[in-house]
This record gives sequence, C-alpha cells and structure tokens, in this order.
Amino acid sequence: NNSGYIYMFYRYDYTKALERLMRAMDLMEQPRTTLLLNLGNITGFYAQCFPTAENISLSHAFYRKAFDSACDDGEMRFAYNAFANLWNFGFDKDMIKKNADLMARFAQLKPQPDAPDYTYVRYLYNALCHIQDGDYLSALHELRKQYGVRDHNDDPRREMCQVTWSMVQVFGLSEQRDSLY
Repeated sequence: NNSGYIYMFYRYDYTKALERLMRAMDLMEQPRTTLLLNLGNITGFYAQCFPTAENISLSHAFYRKAFDSACDDGEMRFAYNAFANLWNFGFDKDMIKKNADLMARFAQLKPQPDAPDYTYVRYLYNALCHIQDGDYLSALHELRKQYGVRDHNDDPRREMCQVTWSMVQVFGLSEQRDSLY
C-alpha cells in the first residue's frame, strides 16, 4: 500500500501504483481504510482520463468504502479525505442525489473546528448544501474559503487546483460562462 502511494503521488507511475495496490488488496483479508482510499485515488485518476460510467463508479465505490470504514474506525482524517474525493466527479444533481446518504452521515460527524482537514471539508459540505438550494454565489464563497486551510498538505498546488476545479464546476452549474473560462 505504501509503495503504491509513493508510485502514485511521487513517481507518477500509475501502472506500478495500481499493481502494488492490487497486490496489497490480495494480501489483506480486510482492506484498511488507507488502501481503500488509495484505490479510490488511482481509479479516480483513470476515471478523470477515461470518464466512463464504470470507471467513475469504481472510484466512487472505493472512496465510499473508505469513508464508511474511516468513520466506523474513528479515523477522521481519512474520512474527510474520502468525503472530499468523492466529489471529484462533479456537483450535478445526479451526483448530489447519489451521495445524499453520505451528506447525511457527514452532517452527523462531531465537528472538529481545530482540525484543518475538518474545516476544509466542512467548507465543501457547506458549498454542496448551497448548490442543492441553487445558491451558487454562497457555494463559491464557501469554496474560496478552502484556499490555504490545509497548508500541511503534501502538495498544496494540487489542492489549489482541486479547489479551483470545484469552483469551475459551480460556474458551469450557474451558467456563468465568463467566470467559467
């Protein structure tokens, strides 16, 4: 699992990363949350490049299992990571409907205002609630708050790109073509 993570995020060798992660999956009776999260990441990369329904569904399933596992085991940092990554495929009505129970479970989590990971994901959650209500301006306001919250992150540039991508999705939903570009 750890070598798969290194191949994925530091060497950018996704073939070797997937091989290592699948090997870890074969060796474990009960997959750990970190392995599920890493499998969600690698399948998510493939789904971003080849956005078929099957690829998106596979990545989503790994992230969802990681979220549930992390919540059940009290591994909140991983739960927050899985929650955020579940939304990589958009904020459209179908995705929000598909993740309605996930939103409900997140709302029940004990707030951790001193944890940057919680704050980052809470802004995303708030934005999603605003999107459901059609309040795109408030959603963008919440997403902008994400910039710089998790400065301890391994790759802050990648995180800035993710926040910007989230904002682009909201601009698209609100049909703000100038802002979208």
